[in-house]
Amino acid sequence: MSYEGSRIKEEVSIWYEVATTASPGNLSVPAGKMEGKSRHIRAWVHNLIGFPAHNCQVFVQRIWRDDNVIEAERTPLHWTDEPDSCFVLPLMRWGHENGHYIDICSTDSVAKRFKIHSQKSTRGYHNFDKSGVYKLDLAAEALTPCSFGKFSITVNFDGGNWKNLQILSVKPGRKWSRWW
Repeated sequence: MSYEGSRIKEEVSIWYEVATTASPGNLSVPAGKMEGKSRHIRAWVHNLIGFPAHNCQVFVQRIWRDDNVIEAERTPLHWTDEPDSCFVLPLMRWGHENGHYIDICSTDSVAKRFKIHSQKSTRGYHNFDKSGVYKLDLAAEALTPCSFGKFSITVNFDGGNWKNLQILSVKPGRKWSRWW
């Protein structure tokens, strides 16, 4: 897992589906789409071993905000170019060129929150309003035999300006293998 490639920091168009809602004056907001922009941060994940890796996952292991652990329950991250429900990549062929991007986090012009693209985020977790320095500890894994990797990324989220998502540091962790 590495922080490299043309799409590691990318701004894309987004839209949210909006249901009809009642406002305090008993007025309704019509259903439809809210369009905006989103800034994504990603990593490149590839298979170093000379045979296919099966059931590949990248987990966010811990989330820190301003040097305090705010989440220590690990959960898988979303594969970038796969359907919204894809948190396990069934097969990854060998070689750097056969890798895939993993979505780590984003901010957007509509929700104006810091979002971690984890499986837990599909249930309303991992969306943060509070500005601060966030550190994410990640681990890439697959079925054995396989070489695993670790990775930490530290970003600064400015709740007042969604475009001001700053990458402060990226630290590759140690790689380890399991052959049993």
